[in-house]
Amino acid sequence: MQKSRLSIKQLWGITFLIWTVIALFHYAQFYLEHAAGDNEFLWFATTFEFMVNYYSWIGIAAMVVWLGKKFRPQPAAWALPLFVHVASAITFALLHLSIIATVLETIKPTAFPGYTFGETFVFAALQLFHFECLLYGVVLALSYGFENYAAEKRPEETESSKYLTKLTVKNNGHTRLLQTTQIDWLEAADNYINIHAGKTSFMLREKMHVLETQLDPRNFQRVHRSAIVNVARIKEFIRGDNGNYVIVLDTGHNLPVSRRRREQLQRSISQLR
Repeated sequence: MQKSRLSIKQLWGITFLIWTVIALFHYAQFYLEHAAGDNEFLWFATTFEFMVNYYSWIGIAAMVVWLGKKFRPQPAAWALPLFVHVASAITFALLHLSIIATVLETIKPTAFPGYTFGETFVFAALQLFHFECLLYGVVLALSYGFENYAAEKRPEETESSKYLTKLTVKNNGHTRLLQTTQIDWLEAADNYINIHAGKTSFMLREKMHVLETQLDPRNFQRVHRSAIVNVARIKEFIRGDNGNYVIVLDTGHNLPVSRRRREQLQRSISQLR
């Protein structure tokens, strides 16, 4: 059976957690540098600065993801997306550096005595501009990676869309739509198929081998020449004294299983449960 996989929200949550851990390591490093140099460590000011500087990137990251969806690089059209992302990386880097300079000027004026806002901004830019641009690329790459992960996670939905989910059937002169999930089993009757669903039976003018190709094989299995069963309705799989196998449905019906279809049916049952 396929193992469960993390959701996109969980992956973004893990990314946020890793980002927090990196911030804490940086914070600890900053503290140790001050302690080693016998400099005063301003707890409140430094904590506030780190929180604003690191978590203000959350809002920027949301805009990066949006731009990534709107300007996705394609083999035939890569120039415009590349220009947009390079320009956006520079713009967001300058934006975040402005936030950092504002925090340094407002919360920790003693850190840069006599510095103007412009001088503080230049100081931050010389140290962090390349890092800010790199962050843009990392967030963009993560968004594409998670998007591809989500697409790979839905093969069952894509596969299921190829098969019927409803059948147009007749009963006592009335026509209705029957959900395939309501079907217990199907029985061949010449050019018709007798569809058993609960206590009611419906007739469908169709060949058994044609309908078989239109039903999801993970849910419906042919057990012998004239019968197809909904695997979810199988209650027991029994071997008789003569060596032949019989399935018991939760409706109480007993249906023989042909030898050549037995192994496939057993695999389907094991995967379902």
